[in-house]
Amino acid sequence: MDNTNQAFDRSKFTPRYYPKKKLTPCQLESYHQSGFIGAIEVLSKAELNYFRHHLMLTCSQLGGNISRLDGAHQFFLWAWQLSTHPAILNVMRQLLGQEILLKSTRFFYKHPKSDNFVGWHQDGFTEQENGNDVPTIWLGLTPSNAENGCLQLIPGSHKNGLLPHPEILDPDNLTYGGTTAQTAIENVLDIEMPAGYMSVHHPLMVHGSQANLSPSPRIGFSASYATPALQSSISPVARLTGHARLSQALGLISQPEPCSTREAISNYRLALGQSIRRIKETEILS
Repeated sequence: MDNTNQAFDRSKFTPRYYPKKKLTPCQLESYHQSGFIGAIEVLSKAELNYFRHHLMLTCSQLGGNISRLDGAHQFFLWAWQLSTHPAILNVMRQLLGQEILLKSTRFFYKHPKSDNFVGWHQDGFTEQENGNDVPTIWLGLTPSNAENGCLQLIPGSHKNGLLPHPEILDPDNLTYGGTTAQTAIENVLDIEMPAGYMSVHHPLMVHGSQANLSPSPRIGFSASYATPALQSSISPVARLTGHARLSQALGLISQPEPCSTREAISNYRLALGQSIRRIKETEILS
């Protein structure tokens, strides 16, 4: 049995990357008033290389040319450990308290000079969050900037409530169903960050991203977290901390068992294979 789906050994890495740093008053005010916190360091260089390597290896074994991969944490230990990284949980404790659920994850892989974009939307709509406070992180496994299609936000838009999201079908839109928030797109802020850094945004924040015009891939990891107040979820949740009672409507998962990469790939294909998004054939050939 190969060992590429075995647990990541954090003991090999310096503990300076896992300090329990407190969010500053300015950061907390930014989350509540503007709807986001930007540029929080999460991954060491060694971790960054590890997680990026395993994502690219997994994408290759799933057939390649992948542009969006959902729910990898349910099947791959490396994705689980990225989702539960101590630096991420430290921030979530300060926003949500001591009871934390992992709700959903997704990777966005924008290939060089590809047309894929993420349409303007609110996670509160696409994730069907029913008004619960379910913050989302966006973590770069590569540098993210305006040229390669970094995350874009409309600061303060979370105060406008849940917006209508009609379907505007576009094969290049990585938002499922083409759901697009109906609101004025103005005062847009580019969230440019080095690789290994993350931002956090409110579930009602209007956000999206443009196509990657650069000659290098732009890879981002996004995950949503919640508390036991969550009443429903379109995907199973994982209890990361705490013991509070959960809604019976929630499906519950735990850390995936160690297994061969072949078995993990097979399990993922059976469960979520149809959700995989790939770049268009015309882009592959160009």
